[in-house]
Amino acid sequence: MFKKFLMYASFGISLVCLTNPVFSQKYKVKNSGKREINENLEFTLSHSGSNRKELERFLALYSKKSDSLKLKAAEFLVENLVYHEFSNDVNDVDPIFFKKVDLADSLYYELVKGKTYNEINIKAVSDSVAKISKYIKSLDLNVKDLTRNNTANLNSIENITFEALKEQLETSFHLRQTTPLVSKLSFTEFCEFVLPFQARFGRNIRLTNRDLNKFIKKYINPVGSEDLSNILKLYRVTISNFRKILGNYPLHMKIGFEEVLFSKVPGWDCFDVTNYATAFLNSIGIPSAAEYNISYKMLPGKHSVCVILDEVGHYSVFSPEGEDYYPKIMTGSFEQYNGWMNMYRIHYSPRENTPVFLKKENEYIPPNLANPLIEDVTSKRIETLSMNILFNQETSNNLVYLASFSSTEEMIPVTWAEIDKNTNQARFENVIPNRLYFPIYYEGKTMKVFARPFMMVKDSLNNGKYIKRELKDDPLYEPNEIILTRKYPRKEKMVKIAKQLIGTVIIGTNDPTFKSVDTLYVLDFELKPHLQDIDLNNDKTYKYFRITAPSEFPHLNISEFQLLSKASLQYKNTASPHTLPIFHPKDTTVQNIDFVWLLTDSLNKMIKRPEYDGNMSTAPSAYRSLTLRLNEPQIVSKIRLAALNANNGIVKNDIYMLYIYDHGKWIPIAKQAAKFNYLRYENLSYNALYWLKNLSTGKEELPFTIDNNGEQHFIYFN
Repeated sequence: MFKKFLMYASFGISLVCLTNPVFSQKYKVKNSGKREINENLEFTLSHSGSNRKELERFLALYSKKSDSLKLKAAEFLVENLVYHEFSNDVNDVDPIFFKKVDLADSLYYELVKGKTYNEINIKAVSDSVAKISKYIKSLDLNVKDLTRNNTANLNSIENITFEALKEQLETSFHLRQTTPLVSKLSFTEFCEFVLPFQARFGRNIRLTNRDLNKFIKKYINPVGSEDLSNILKLYRVTISNFRKILGNYPLHMKIGFEEVLFSKVPGWDCFDVTNYATAFLNSIGIPSAAEYNISYKMLPGKHSVCVILDEVGHYSVFSPEGEDYYPKIMTGSFEQYNGWMNMYRIHYSPRENTPVFLKKENEYIPPNLANPLIEDVTSKRIETLSMNILFNQETSNNLVYLASFSSTEEMIPVTWAEIDKNTNQARFENVIPNRLYFPIYYEGKTMKVFARPFMMVKDSLNNGKYIKRELKDDPLYEPNEIILTRKYPRKEKMVKIAKQLIGTVIIGTNDPTFKSVDTLYVLDFELKPHLQDIDLNNDKTYKYFRITAPSEFPHLNISEFQLLSKASLQYKNTASPHTLPIFHPKDTTVQNIDFVWLLTDSLNKMIKRPEYDGNMSTAPSAYRSLTLRLNEPQIVSKIRLAALNANNGIVKNDIYMLYIYDHGKWIPIAKQAAKFNYLRYENLSYNALYWLKNLSTGKEELPFTIDNNGEQHFIYFN
């Protein structure tokens, strides 16, 4: 069904124009994508080699017709091919692979045809999906893996066919004429997002809108409906059920469509999720685009999401396979993007104000921003400010950047500006308040700073105004002892979890049915993100114990839970409890050998469970309660426990490096292993910016300052 020889364009990060300077220098871009089409069209044709006849045949088809919009669309498709690649044929794939996919498609359709989301999202359908999966596995359709990579990316202008271009254009115009949401789009938006081959980020899709529509529309038919949430729920359950049926992907490489229907695809990530979701949605008349960020204000990594086009309505971004898998009408709140740095949208045609076109010839561009198809859409998602920054450095470059902190690599440039050589200033248009930015530029490929790190914060004296808070250049060193206990602030989510545990109940009983119980403790305070003891003031023996989370928050987010008894009782089922933390040289906490941990099973079995494994980031959160059964009644005097947390405090025996920020560089100043749950330093500055890196494990780290009282303050919150 899907095995066909197709060559289709895709949005690529490794773009032709970036490897060939002729394209980026000669290709004309004016007025935010409104180009001199005839010149650009001729430029593309002149670089198409032997494929020029195919492209001219496609253009000639619409030149002979009276529909001027189709001719403009055809020219638009062709002239922008210089910025795209496409995937080759899949003739080398084992035919059994396609047979297996077609069989799953046929059987699943018979199961769900005509059903709504609520009718599909039930146990009876899930059971039937499991039976289909079992049946297909029983057929022994073993797939041989590819012997070579025959889906390599190729140059579009030299290889794409007349038939591929025609099929894409005609299908897209059919959507424009027959689907209500596409008909709402301006012709420009239609050309940018519905007309092109819907592949993003260089993740090639082998099928056109027609083939994608044919596959997915029988499961999701949005005609006459604008309930986008329900459509996305149907999409999600459809993809999920196919993965349950087909199981793990049998090939070592992606081939341009079928992989979306399998689990454990090599290299599958949020960019693939966005790639296919935008392709499928556009193919059935839901105008969507791909957006992404390359940095967060506090976390390492990047993320891609889908977005409904603005002309259809103001919706939140969404991830079809994530927690927020359906778009929500936005009311002006920016809370959803609270942790993001600058955001970009991918287009089919180039944008005039990207670094690719603003740079001077031979000027280096950081790879994450070296894409002529991106548009900075931060202002659509997050409150932004415009500001000028003085630039007094000697450079032949045209561009400077604002970068964000990264704990895994050097600082990440996230937005750009042109240097005004007359005023020696750079005007940045997309500065997000309450974000730490590092103003940087490049000498060759070397990153340099040209101004102090800063953050735009609200002016407490002027409502609605912002002031620039800069890091000072004159660090003041103090001989005071500095004690650090964290490399990263407590996460808001983890604080919330700890508060939701208030009201948790611990009971004891000798009745196995738990009909008659004694309440030993009701949690009435917020647990800290580390082990702590609670004294039960109990001298009665119990065989059964249970800890239960509050009914309004029925998730037992307890990362550690141990029953402690006095060692003097000489019970046999005991082990040494996990040790309490020590946070300061003067800490009076002692590891009291008078108490032992009562075991309900063998120690080897218990430490494999999330509530006993010593890992602060695991917990039996799927359950509301935890029941512990001793072999005989015993006295429990204390419980040792901790709330679920990210374990971002100082971990005993881990090795840490302390860095200080100095004129654009992070300078290592002290390396030490943690003997306890703190690190001790002297002569640190209370004006400097520091970064504490755990060299043993973890990536979540954040710069901080130290006040003149020796207190640690992370750049966003504590």
